[in-house]
Amino acid sequence: MYHDDVVYHGAAGQSVRGREPLMAMLNGYFKALPDMKAEVADVFGEGDRVFTRVRLTGTNTGEFRGQPPTGKRVDIRWVMNVVRVQEGKVVEEWELFDNLDMMKQLGLIS
Repeated sequence: MYHDDVVYHGAAGQSVRGREPLMAMLNGYFKALPDMKAEVADVFGEGDRVFTRVRLTGTNTGEFRGQPPTGKRVDIRWVMNVVRVQEGKVVEEWELFDNLDMMKQLGLIS
């Protein structure tokens, strides 16, 4: 669903350019939270933009950002993103979630 030249703008201010680097970043989350579930709360769009609000839950049983698994569950209630679509593929994405809350839930910060 991602264009080869997709640009991702992340919650922590990072930018990732290109499908392969973006997929590598996303796979880090899937490995850290292999039972991750996404519950879509809202979806709407206009023109070439689509907005979603999602709740993510999962258990940290894999390495995350260089840290060993904590075994803790996360419940991230406010993941919001906007994607821009061209010819049926995502060419740009903006994502916002409470990264600090996620790190606290994982016990990686207090």
